[in-house]
Amino acid sequence: MNPKLKFLNSLIMGKNEINIKGKLLGIDPGDKYFGIAITDDNQSIANPLTVIKTSSITHLINQIKQICSKHNIKGIIIGYPLLENNKEGTQALKVKNLAEKMNKEINLPIVLWNEKLTSFESEMFLRNFKIKKKKKKDLINKLAATFILKDYIESVKKNS
Repeated sequence: MNPKLKFLNSLIMGKNEINIKGKLLGIDPGDKYFGIAITDDNQSIANPLTVIKTSSITHLINQIKQICSKHNIKGIIIGYPLLENNKEGTQALKVKNLAEKMNKEINLPIVLWNEKLTSFESEMFLRNFKIKKKKKKDLINKLAATFILKDYIESVKKNS
């Protein structure tokens, strides 16, 4: 495995192992919907960006490459859906496989970050808004990616 691919878990590791300066891309992975968020250059704010709808890893990676190039991304944080006991389940193994494939195609540091409850947090945030079901799903995915990035940058700041 390439050494620039770091697998981190905020609850187990307790601190960040890689130092990335500049904009970060956050990904909330799903089977067909991938929420995308981005930080500012200083990594002080995470903002929702888009949702990529695809079941093709090749198409997903190509879309992510374009986004990384367009926004001058310096690192990628991917939500890592561990089970409640912090073990890898089926979804976590899929995400690890995705990260390994991305690592071969994209020359940026990639961090797997525990995404526990980010989709739930997003749903709770949106529950009082009157949003159509279709738009709500996209917003949940984008917000989950934003919360993953927010958790990551807060952890880095806390541990530096």
